[in-house]
Amino acid sequence: MQILSRFENTYKIKTQILEDLWHLEKIITKNDVVSAQSLRVLVTEYGKKDRKPVFITVDVEKAEFHKDSGKLRILGTIKDGKPLELVQIGLHHTIEVGDNDIINIEKPLGWKAHERDRLKEAVDAAKQPKIHVLVLDEKLAELFLIRQYGVDEILEIHNKYGGKQYKQDEKLKNKYYEEILSSLPEVEQFVVAGPGFERENLHEFLKEHHPKIASKVIITPTGNTGKQAVFELIKTDALEKLIRDYRFNEETKVIEEFIEEVARGTGMTVRGYTDVKKAVEMGAAGKIMFLDTLLFEQREPIEELLSLASKMKTNVMIISHENEASQKLKAFQNIAGFLRFKV
Repeated sequence: MQILSRFENTYKIKTQILEDLWHLEKIITKNDVVSAQSLRVLVTEYGKKDRKPVFITVDVEKAEFHKDSGKLRILGTIKDGKPLELVQIGLHHTIEVGDNDIINIEKPLGWKAHERDRLKEAVDAAKQPKIHVLVLDEKLAELFLIRQYGVDEILEIHNKYGGKQYKQDEKLKNKYYEEILSSLPEVEQFVVAGPGFERENLHEFLKEHHPKIASKVIITPTGNTGKQAVFELIKTDALEKLIRDYRFNEETKVIEEFIEEVARGTGMTVRGYTDVKKAVEMGAAGKIMFLDTLLFEQREPIEELLSLASKMKTNVMIISHENEASQKLKAFQNIAGFLRFKV
């Protein structure tokens, strides 16, 4: 994400990667004012629908990130637009934002601290290299991309050369590895994982036939296959140097730490909105975390809590509902925290 300009409470922003749209979903809220290029569907006198380009401004009702389509959909009522004859003030309109789009975000009541922090985080995140993890065994190879919000499966390759002869036939193995290699996109960082010896065999093949690619590869064992292998790597710190700044990695770790603290029965944790707020008011909460959906479902009490946390120097982490680890936080009423001292 790039911040192109800022004037008072308005930021002009250019999106660069998919994660930017995810961050913007958390930043853009009801009653914000968003302007961008868009398409307006108009019905001609002959009943034909025609899509016309417009520059449109909406009073935001909600913003939704659609990972599968790679779009951020901002729904609101039209406040202004150009050319004026193509827009109808007061009607609903959805602005779709994708990669390399430019939008203006105005917050009439001012930007809150956590919103500015999220904006800075998005700018910094766009500069980080992409990390791919290839998990394979003798039957299947799966490529995953580690994103800011979690792990996406990019592709899978079934070994059509498998069978009784596969383990002894070097040519069959090489065909499998070449097929994997030809399917891979250009990668900046490449982790090969999985149980057994197939990851080592692939690495040897790369060193012999594709040394430049081999130089990008990090080899690490896992007991699991598929996406669970990636989460296994994260939990065991095998990827710590590569993804230490990835938000979902931080989220996953803090949730795991909280669960471990609860299991120890130290009394140094708190959960549920009422108890968390009480702990913050007393200055007892060192760090709190809550599911991002609460910002939409219970905005006023959450905003009040955030303001209070800022005054009391309490660290806050907003957990993405796209992160699979967030399911564990739901067991604690979607909000929890670590205490500085018992209450």
